[in-house]
Amino acid sequence: VGRDGDEHVVTVGHQAAGERLLARIRSVAPRTRSYAVSLGTGEARVMRAAMAGWVLGASAMPLLFGPELVPAALLGAALAGFVGHGRGAIRFGADGVHVQGRFRSRYVSYRDVQRVHVGTADAATTSLAIQTPTERIWLGSFIPTRRARLLAALLEEGMAMVRSGAAAGAHVAELDPTEADPRAWTERLRHLTETQAYRAVAIDAQRLLSLLRNPAAEPRQRVAAALALRHTEGGLARIRVAADVSTDPDVQGALSALAEEHVEPAQVTHIVDRLARRSVVA
Repeated sequence: VGRDGDEHVVTVGHQAAGERLLARIRSVAPRTRSYAVSLGTGEARVMRAAMAGWVLGASAMPLLFGPELVPAALLGAALAGFVGHGRGAIRFGADGVHVQGRFRSRYVSYRDVQRVHVGTADAATTSLAIQTPTERIWLGSFIPTRRARLLAALLEEGMAMVRSGAAAGAHVAELDPTEADPRAWTERLRHLTETQAYRAVAIDAQRLLSLLRNPAAEPRQRVAAALALRHTEGGLARIRVAADVSTDPDVQGALSALAEEHVEPAQVTHIVDRLARRSVVA
């Protein structure tokens, strides 16, 4: 089905070619199940557009006094674009938020949110910020108060999910990399759900699935759970769902790759190394 709803029929000569085509389509299609909430409203956008038009008209006035004032007019036009540009949005996922600002976008895990700050509640607009262990991140200064309260409630719900996840258990010791060679670690994870001779009971797949979706768990633990679930019945589909609801760029990228039926060993090694470096930095 195309973007406008029209259908396209594609004929392939071999089954393997068709499988590669479907894998390619899945890799480029937007499958995320996270949702974005704008920091403004329709009325705010109309007001910004009106202010931008006024600034643009005022910036053209210097041209009446001669061409030497063209730089001032260009500066005014740039200011009009700045005023008219949207203030961004927040994309909520199952493990954190992706803050889309005017000049910068960043990911903030629910695990790192210590407090949500809402400004004056009795005004038409207010400010919104989140406090992390290292800094206070301002989300906006002229957000409609009702919208700010909604965003704050959603952020606090994410913090509550972390508390619930921590209480349920956010760490499985058997997933920790005890081997010096990452390839030996990933090979052990592959058989973690099977009954071993040295262990009477294997790790339950449901326990790994809970860890995979747990926002309180460290990213490396979640990806390790995905590595162990890959070879269980329905494991790839479960990993794909977890990838779709994540807004953590590292976790989402890793889970999306691990949800594919065929993954190169070098790609798995790259995923493990990247998360290991992130754990060291954290």
